[in-house]
Amino acid sequence: HRLTFEPSVDWLSGEVVNVSLVSAEDILGNPLQDAPISWHYTIDMTGPYFWDPLPADGETLATIPDFITIRICDSLSPLSTTDFSMYINGVTYEASSPHLSLVIDTTTDGHCGMMIFDRMGYPIYPDPSGAVHIAVVASDMPTLCDGNIQDFGWTFYVASDTGGVVTRVDSCPPVMSYW
Repeated sequence: HRLTFEPSVDWLSGEVVNVSLVSAEDILGNPLQDAPISWHYTIDMTGPYFWDPLPADGETLATIPDFITIRICDSLSPLSTTDFSMYINGVTYEASSPHLSLVIDTTTDGHCGMMIFDRMGYPIYPDPSGAVHIAVVASDMPTLCDGNIQDFGWTFYVASDTGGVVTRVDSCPPVMSYW
């Protein structure tokens, strides 16, 4: 028992597909009642997009901020509130971490939100050049298929009091090669 689409088409993300089932029989040969049956759905093959990272990409700060944030939106499906993470200089913070949250904007039917990392006093160490590398991953929640995953990365810098970059004598987490 298979549903075949005619004509066979490679649909694009965002395209609305209108479907009509014009006839069918059950295993006893009884015809479909109230035919045709029509419905539609939207093709979603793209993940969320990211913008407005804070601190901004390339920005130099005097200290590590208490919060690192980025805005996330998906044009077709709500954001997944369980499938997101942030990587900071190679350290992973999953959705279950007390440091990481995704605050959904309720005015967008769940399509937009802000990922927030709260240090809660936890130290974050720049690499020897003063760089703090951030990568985020998030997914949407389409109705009929698995989530579409998207990632984004940026770097900000921390300067020392003397105007140079911060350096540390002890080792820090390895710089991730995620992106």
